[in-house]
Amino acid sequence: MATIGEAVMRMDLADLLAMMSRNRVHGGPDIVYHRPDGSIGRVAPEGGAETTR
Repeated sequence: MATIGEAVMRMDLADLLAMMSRNRVHGGPDIVYHRPDGSIGRVAPEGGAETTR
């Protein structure tokens, strides 16, 4: 399980474009990814995407 910040840190350290982890709050999967504009995006099980940085 990882927070969004932890997932971003792991992506940066491993030079990954995206990462899937289990959300600590709801227990479902989260996909965190680098967006083309340089920000970070998140796809949650509800189907919504949000920008986190």
